[in-house]
Amino acid sequence: MKYQARKFVKDSYDKDDEWAKERVTKLLESKGYEVHISDVEDYGLDITATKGDKTIYVEAEVKHNYQWTNKSDYRFDTVSFLGRKIKWARIGFWYCIVCAETEAIVCCHSNRIYKDANTEFVNIKTESRSGLDKLYRVPKNTCYWF
Repeated sequence: MKYQARKFVKDSYDKDDEWAKERVTKLLESKGYEVHISDVEDYGLDITATKGDKTIYVEAEVKHNYQWTNKSDYRFDTVSFLGRKIKWARIGFWYCIVCAETEAIVCCHSNRIYKDANTEFVNIKTESRSGLDKLYRVPKNTCYWF
């Protein structure tokens, strides 16, 4: 079944969500954070993490079909972030994308992503989606690579 671009695709979510959260959780724990993931799925931000009195919110996604291990071998000058996640930008969150092939992770904060200068409309044509989608392309040098 094809969905319009920007629409949530549950099959894709079911396939990738837990796997992405596990990888990002390991990263956060290695940085000293205590990770909290709700047992109840509310389709909000994936992870709340605390370190001392600091709390951060994190969204974990997966990117398939091209691989990278770090900023140097990432083949694009920008990293693309989904426009539909802008609804969470008001609270501020870290948006992390996990490479399906290598488990490398790239992260950027929503206050750097969701700027008019980063906006791009792209015609999407994949197996599960098609149509015009709003993306935010952030220079890869402003992202964090793990």
